Amino acid sequence: MTEGSAPGGREGRKFAASIPSAQTPLRITETDRWAKEHQNVGPDKWTSSGVKSKANCIACHKGAEQGLYGD
Repeated sequence: MTEGSAPGGREGRKFAASIPSAQTPLRITETDRWAKEHQNVGPDKWTSSGVKSKANCIACHKGAEQGLYGD
């Protein structure tokens, strides 16, 4: 695994730093960084039979179970 590819790596730190200290989002999909990273994903993708919801990370990120969320 390379630096930045897991939650404790560079990308994980960037993501954590993007959340204001006074904010505790209940869902990752409620964060500005998540919205920015997924802005080019059309609404039809979220409801497709292979994805079904924004919470199904592994549908698009095959390494999600290992903390890998690259394209």
